[in-house]
Amino acid sequence: MERTERNTAVKSDNLSTSVVLATYNGSRFLRAQLDSLLSQTRLPDQLLVRDDASTDDEATWRLLVVYESRFISRGVQVEMERGFDNVGYRTNFERLLRKVTTDVVFLCDQDDVWQPHKIERMMQEFSARPRLGLLFTNARLVDAAGTELGFTLFDGVGVSGQELTRIHRGETADLLLQRTLVTGATMGVRREVLADVLPIPSGWVHDEWLAFVLALGNRFEIDALDEKLIDYRQHGENAIGMAAPTAGNFWTANGLRRDSQRSLALRLQRLLHNSNLLQGVEPRWRHELEQRRIHAHHRGHLSRNPIKRIGAVAREAMSGRYSRYALGLRSIVSDIALLK
Repeated sequence: MERTERNTAVKSDNLSTSVVLATYNGSRFLRAQLDSLLSQTRLPDQLLVRDDASTDDEATWRLLVVYESRFISRGVQVEMERGFDNVGYRTNFERLLRKVTTDVVFLCDQDDVWQPHKIERMMQEFSARPRLGLLFTNARLVDAAGTELGFTLFDGVGVSGQELTRIHRGETADLLLQRTLVTGATMGVRREVLADVLPIPSGWVHDEWLAFVLALGNRFEIDALDEKLIDYRQHGENAIGMAAPTAGNFWTANGLRRDSQRSLALRLQRLLHNSNLLQGVEPRWRHELEQRRIHAHHRGHLSRNPIKRIGAVAREAMSGRYSRYALGLRSIVSDIALLK
């Protein structure tokens, strides 16, 4: 017989928690994720689910309905919404985040598996640090069958021990001006943060935006745990996947495609022209954002002519922006070779 009361033995604080789960045609892996949520040593107080108009003959929705009663029987408040117009994962998560009423919220992808102590471990940090606004973690990388791939999420993103030290010191903004480091599937966020980061502007991925804006403010801290608290599944259908670290992508880790650089430049330009979006951003970072925009613009418009390209890269390197807003020599080599 299922328990009818939630085990609160590991809850040593008064903070409430929620999980927001965005689904779309997720029945293949969803059961394993829902089982891992039910197996948490500290269950969430609230589970918010929104299905983004799945087209799998109601397989995803039927599975959610089955598990709804299981969560309720364990004392978890459940709210499920079935969308009938597909809005995409970014908007799906934004709509879920707007419904959060608890102190801390955890973002959840439909195809991962959480370690049993994930919520408990992360809540230890939130409970001990009132100014901690966002916490993200490392993860095991696994394939569709759940077999470990032999490298971690931080390996794939290229997060070094030195960079982790800088994150612990509060230098996350400097790192995020270079590249994206935070993965939403590992993220926990204090609800007070959401007032500073919603709505999510068009063109931004939800986790990238949350981390970026929060890091540029001074109200809350961002930190990372180098602990593998989820199995981050790679199965070929991920909205955002992860490549294995190799000698080749060591040099191309920040050699973004030119269209991606142009997109970033446009997003930063819109951000700088929208004072409402910058309300929580410290003034000193506005200059940095403009310089970051200039750097993305230059890299997004590199010529395919080798002579012109080398000259443009050399001028940009002399400005110091490759060191400040990219990965220095690695990005210079990538751009000269036009590797990506």
